[in-house]
Formats: sequence, C-alpha cells, structure tokens
Amino acid sequence: MKSPISILFLLFTTLCFAQIPVPDQVEEAKIKQAPTVKVNALGFGMGMELHTAKNQSIYGEFGCSFVIDATNGYNAAGQQTTVYTLVPLPYASLEYRYYYNMDKRKYSSKNVDAFCSNYTGAFVRRVRISRYDIDFWNFAPTWGMQRRFWNFLYFDAQIGPSIYLAQGESLILPHVKFGMGLSLQYGQ
Repeated sequence: MKSPISILFLLFTTLCFAQIPVPDQVEEAKIKQAPTVKVNALGFGMGMELHTAKNQSIYGEFGCSFVIDATNGYNAAGQQTTVYTLVPLPYASLEYRYYYNMDKRKYSSKNVDAFCSNYTGAFVRRVRISRYDIDFWNFAPTWGMQRRFWNFLYFDAQIGPSIYLAQGESLILPHVKFGMGLSLQYGQ
C-alpha cells in the first residue's frame, strides 16, 4: 500500500516542479546602469539614483516638505485661539539601496529596469527648520519598494526606525516615506 502512494507522490512532485530551473539556469538580472532622475510630487523634491554595483545604487535627493504647526495664543478679545501655520522643512538626503529580489522579479517576467524592486538600505538626511532656527540630522536603516509605471512615473515607499539628532538631543521615531512623481532615465 505504501508503494503506490509513494509512486503517486513522486510523479506528482516531478510534474509540478519539472519547469523550475536550478539557480545556475536563471539569467542574472541586470538593472539599467543609466542614471535615473526623479521629481517627487509628494515632497516637492528632486533626486538622482545612480547604479554603483550589482543590484546596488546611491540615491541623493533635495527638496522641501511641509508640516502644520499648531500654536495656542490669544486674540485681541482675550480669547484663547489656535493658530495653524504651514512650516517649510528644506532637506537634503543621501541613501544607499540594495535591491534584493531582482533575479526573482526578472524570472517572473516583471519589470526590473530603472530600479524597480524591493530594497533595504540606509539614509542620512539633514533638515533645516528656519522658523525655530533648528537643524537636525536623521539616520535610518530602511526597507522599501519602488515601482515604475508607463516608463515615466514612479512610486517609492519606505519604512524603518529613525534616529533624530538635534541640538544635543536624540530621539528614535518610526520613519515612513512615500514618493510619487516623474522618473526620467538617461542613456536608454
């Protein structure tokens, strides 16, 4: 009785997995080595991603984010009011990215050009809040995903724990970043 079940199991697994190639047979994924310029519509930023080594890149970005500052105060009648102010946060950042699933995406016939894949990395950012005369540094290891649509639009999302350093104080907060906008690749 064990023999027919074993034969059926062996036949089933052979038929199911017969088309999966061994790693030596999978063509190594290569990303285009042309620089990619990105215009971020969500953070009003502009950056450039440069290929450095196999599945690795450096991404530099500068721009201006905004936060809403709520300040309590008193009006002319002596009533307490809340004043909302839009505060600009100009920034410059530099990121290292390692795209770890390029071969799997290419094997699945998905787009791997223009850095379209999941990645891990680390970044450093400097932000200036001129309203309060504060400069701070931001460091974070990140995990993210980047996708490109219609050869000129991109979506980039990343998360990770972030360390903020300002005026001798440090703070650890979650880091969440979304980017969406135009993506232009030179030298195609």
